[in-house]
Amino acid sequence: MKNVMYLLLLFPLMLVAQNPGKILNMTEITVKSGHNSQFKAAVKLYKECYEKNNGTEGWNLWQRFQGEGTVYVLTSMLDNWAAFDKEDKAGDDCQSFVTTHIMPHVEKISYSTARNLPDLSRAPLEGTKMVVVYSVKVNNAAAFEEGIKERQAFIRRVEGSPRSYIYRFMGGHPDSPSYLFSTPFKSFADMDIQRDNIWKLIEKEKGLKVANQMRETNAKLIEKEWSYLYILHDELSK
Repeated sequence: MKNVMYLLLLFPLMLVAQNPGKILNMTEITVKSGHNSQFKAAVKLYKECYEKNNGTEGWNLWQRFQGEGTVYVLTSMLDNWAAFDKEDKAGDDCQSFVTTHIMPHVEKISYSTARNLPDLSRAPLEGTKMVVVYSVKVNNAAAFEEGIKERQAFIRRVEGSPRSYIYRFMGGHPDSPSYLFSTPFKSFADMDIQRDNIWKLIEKEKGLKVANQMRETNAKLIEKEWSYLYILHDELSK
C-alpha cells in the first residue's frame, strides 16, 4: 500500500526530526458522497492483488466516526527515511487498481508525516479496534513538549504507563497540527470506563492550585485543538 501513498503524495517530505522514533505516514481520504461502498470494494480489490503478488508492506485503514462527510485515514509505520527508498514490486504490479478503481471514488486527499515520541508514549495495545485522536496546534513547540514530558512522567508514576501514543508532526500546511495524541481502545465498551484526567490526577497529588497553574500554562500554548474517533477496518488493512 506504500505505492498508494506515493500516488497520493501532495508535497515533498521535509524536516527530518532528531527523535529516533518511527515515522507515521497518514493519508486522509475523503470519499465522494454516495461512493462509500464502491471505495471499500476497490480497496479490497487492491489488497487482494497485493497479497496475490506476495506484497510484504503493511497498513491500517481507519474510518472517522464523527464529522462531515466520509473520511478514511490510511496509516503505515516506517523505521526511518531510508524505508522510502525500498522497492515494492507487489505495489508496482497493483498500481492500476489505485488509478482505475480507488481514485474515481475519492473527493480529496491530504498527506502528512509525524515522528513517534517513544519515550513519551504507551506500549502497543494488542487487539486495538479504535483510537481517539487528539490533534493540537501550538505556538511554542519546545515549551509544549516540556509540558508533555512532565505530565507523562507524572501519569507513568501514578498508573505505570502513559495512556496514549504521541507523535510530533513534520512539515505540512499552515493549519497542520503540531502534535497528535492517539489513545487506543479494544471496544466501545472500554470507552465507558471512567478515569480521572491528568489534571485531576495532579490535583489529587499536588493540590488544586498547582493543577490549575499547569493547566493554564498549557492552555496558553495551544492555538487550536480538535479530536475524532477512528474505527479500524480489519478486512481492508494488512
